[in-house]
Amino acid sequence: MRKWFPRKRLILAFHKWLGILSAIFLVILSLTGVALNHTERLGLNDITINYGFILERYGMEAGSNISAYPLSESSVLVHLDGQLFHNAEPLTRAGIPVGILIADAFTVV
Repeated sequence: MRKWFPRKRLILAFHKWLGILSAIFLVILSLTGVALNHTERLGLNDITINYGFILERYGMEAGSNISAYPLSESSVLVHLDGQLFHNAEPLTRAGIPVGILIADAFTVV
């Protein structure tokens, strides 16, 4: 005859709760993975995050005044907080552009 140890009941309860928590974690992980793989279809690319706490965690700051001017299909001029950017490259500190002239070989701002 086998003896029933109280520790065995504790181990079984611990194993049950550990399994439940692991299952919840795996379900959340799989759902977020599906969402990240289908960002365009779900429209997640169009969402703008304005929460300061989240932006600080990623080393970003919320811009107060952002103006974007498309120059071509693959390039854009952006004015953000007194600085001009071409795509992601900072150009110079300046005010809002008054006009933009696009020629074949160059662009005048």
